[in-house]
Amino acid sequence: MPQKARDPDRPRPECGVERRRRAEQPACRQLCKTKNFHWHVSGPHFRDYHLMLGEQATQILGTTDAIAERVLKTGGTTLRSIGAAWNAIPTTSLAALR
Repeated sequence: MPQKARDPDRPRPECGVERRRRAEQPACRQLCKTKNFHWHVSGPHFRDYHLMLGEQATQILGTTDAIAERVLKTGGTTLRSIGAAWNAIPTTSLAALR
């Protein structure tokens, strides 16, 4: 039985690897932003904020690492640089991170 030709205008279903890779990008970006705040915090509550942001960054790193390992296990490729995390996110997703 011959296969039906695929409609080129119809989007392909997204595979699980690509979904996980797209989840990795905002996680990396959030890690960078959190570490930036951690490094540049100042003021009377410096110690409290510094510790809180350091703990959050550790948790985000753990999540990001788990996502990246899953992407690799399923045959995908992970982000190779910080620039890839910043440049690959669609602009509609950026508003949610601000």
